[in-house]
Amino acid sequence: MRYKAVELVPVLHQIREIGNLTEQLFGVCISTLSEGMSQTAIADATMRAFSMVSIMDRNLYERANDARWWALDERIRRQLSAASNGDEQARSEISDVIHSINHLYTVYTNILVFDREGIVVAVSDGSARHLIGSHVPQSLPLAACLNTFSEQGYAVSAFTESELYANQPTYLYCAPVVDFSSNIVVGGITTVFDATPEFGQILADNLTGLGAESLPPFALFIDVEGQMISSTKPGISLSLLLEGCYEEVLALRDGERFFQRLEYEGNSYLSAMVSSTGYREYKRQDNYCNDVIAIVCLPIV
Repeated sequence: MRYKAVELVPVLHQIREIGNLTEQLFGVCISTLSEGMSQTAIADATMRAFSMVSIMDRNLYERANDARWWALDERIRRQLSAASNGDEQARSEISDVIHSINHLYTVYTNILVFDREGIVVAVSDGSARHLIGSHVPQSLPLAACLNTFSEQGYAVSAFTESELYANQPTYLYCAPVVDFSSNIVVGGITTVFDATPEFGQILADNLTGLGAESLPPFALFIDVEGQMISSTKPGISLSLLLEGCYEEVLALRDGERFFQRLEYEGNSYLSAMVSSTGYREYKRQDNYCNDVIAIVCLPIV
């Protein structure tokens, strides 16, 4: 029995070594699989964030085009001088024009035409007729609009609260109106972008197919000042969400990307952040600077 026990020692050592090696190999396989899943999740989150901010840029590019195009409408150009002098027929004609436009372009809650003094002469929304004769709010970049001397020029407000949008934050896109006869700037046109549902829909559409109803993913748009533009998660605290990487995220520019594991409200998320790059000449060659960052947070379960 003693002889047999001595012979078994090398065999037991070998079995132990094989067991250790198997455990190591199994651990490597699990690590590799986990790493692969993380890379897949990072790629998924990054592509979703990239899609969100790209769609936003293309959407707002169209908003800039709308204001510039409608400022060239011959009926508005011919009637604005008379409307600014109180001609009710001229005001009515301009109102009819922009009402028809707004009926087709439902991304705006209102379209306004104003004179060179900033006095509203026509609105597309009949319920906002009380604005006619009043001065445009400070949230509208009046001076920048009227001092634009190019048919391709436009001005955009900061993303800030406006009385034209029920004191909620939005963008106001403006373009100067040049008189048809004298070729001088006699006023301008502004569109009130329906920011809340439009931005919310962009974010939500790019989160489809993710499931996980018990802990849903969420996404948000922010600017580089740390202002919340839109979020699919109500009441989110940006400083808490980005704790530990706040400055790095706000420093993103021109399509730069960043990903990080985040902890928020006791849950873990794999998050990807992508900054805007503009679209065509918009925010690239038109002197308009508006850096936006899309953030996608996918739950780690």
